[in-house]
Amino acid sequence: MTLRTLRAAGLFLLVILLALTASAPADWRLIEALRQGDAHFARGEYYAALQAYARAAALAPASQEVLLRAAQAHLARHEIGPAVHLLGKLYPYARGERRQRVLEGLGQAAFLQGEWDDARRWWERALGAGESAPAHRGLAKLAEAAGEDAEAVRHWEALRTLAPDDPEALCHLAWLSLARAEGDDLDALARAAASSAPCAQAAGEVLQIFARSASDAHAFAQAGILLFQQGEHGFALRMLERAVALEPAYAEAHAYRGAVLAELGRPASAAFQRALELDPECVLAHYFLGRYHLRFGLSGPARQEFQTVLRLDPDNPAVHVDIALTYAMEGDYAGAQAELEEARRLAPDDPALALAAARFYVERAYQLREKGIPIAREAVQLSGGSAEALDLLGWAYYLAGELRPAVEVLSLAVERDPRYAGAWAHLGAARLAGGDREGGTEALQRAVDLAPGSAVARWARSLLGE
Repeated sequence: MTLRTLRAAGLFLLVILLALTASAPADWRLIEALRQGDAHFARGEYYAALQAYARAAALAPASQEVLLRAAQAHLARHEIGPAVHLLGKLYPYARGERRQRVLEGLGQAAFLQGEWDDARRWWERALGAGESAPAHRGLAKLAEAAGEDAEAVRHWEALRTLAPDDPEALCHLAWLSLARAEGDDLDALARAAASSAPCAQAAGEVLQIFARSASDAHAFAQAGILLFQQGEHGFALRMLERAVALEPAYAEAHAYRGAVLAELGRPASAAFQRALELDPECVLAHYFLGRYHLRFGLSGPARQEFQTVLRLDPDNPAVHVDIALTYAMEGDYAGAQAELEEARRLAPDDPALALAAARFYVERAYQLREKGIPIAREAVQLSGGSAEALDLLGWAYYLAGELRPAVEVLSLAVERDPRYAGAWAHLGAARLAGGDREGGTEALQRAVDLAPGSAVARWARSLLGE
């Protein structure tokens, strides 16, 4: 049994004792600091883990194990500079499994910076020192990005040999199975569907799609749509491209292909235009094209597309929200309000529409007391107290200068969904504004832990003065 296996199993004390065998009698304060740091790390509380590791470093400044743990925590928070600094200090001296972990960390640091060639070299060196789950995982993702499916499958399968129930490996193997040029491997889908992986339900649905579909083109299109809804945009694109290759006149598949390309930040107009050439009244193509125009600030063309959608689908209240956004983009808040009110008139009990209306007022700090806060309260009631609605209501209170209810409601939001980074960031801002420096810092750091590298994390760091 390796040290890494022992640590993963929770036997932190034994790992620490083994790591400190060369030290003069064991300092139990050091052991306790490392134990606390590992416990925080396992729960994804990386800032708290770093604080514990800092206490350990003060007791044992030369401990390679302490430096390595701190580097891993920095990497988890996408703090590349501090991580590479620590890994660089370890690189000349680390041996055995610890050296392999340094190589894995350097690979992850390079990957996070977009230095993929360097990442590949570091991870290949880690594999040269022995089997490495992080290296296989990283190399599998690099192979996927390069379209090297066979290589990606090889690394994911190697990872499954080390961890048969690894959820990410099961999911990626399932989606890669659909992209196989030599034919679909539905066994991988079945394994994922029978697991507890996050993609299990989606994998089961894809199996059903292929079982009941009358044509391969329809099956691939529906699989692509499902993957798009799951946020698996790269795999979704590949499924939709297979669909249009099999059936070039499939307008809806072209429309969804355009939507996926837009999400990937790639040119999408040609896909939408092809869909509309095939079917000028394709509602999805008009809608996605409108959203695409919005990305570039083209409010007029976007509104034309949404109005066409309304003509074709007059009973769809959500389109009024999109039209409202076009008016808001032009600074025509009266026009935006009229569209939002029409949407709510058509579906007064729809929590999503209430939330969208509240967001219009809150994000612009416009008519907060008259409209924003009352509609946000409605959204909370209609949604059954969802974390998203609570977060919006709490932030509305904050913007209105009502700090006590802001903190109370935002605390409820993170209680409802402890992994909602945006709510933690808002709670941190509200606590800081109320004079609670410690509580505000803790909440903002939690936001960074949950969404490292995101816009939310960058905003939280700015409030912390980083």
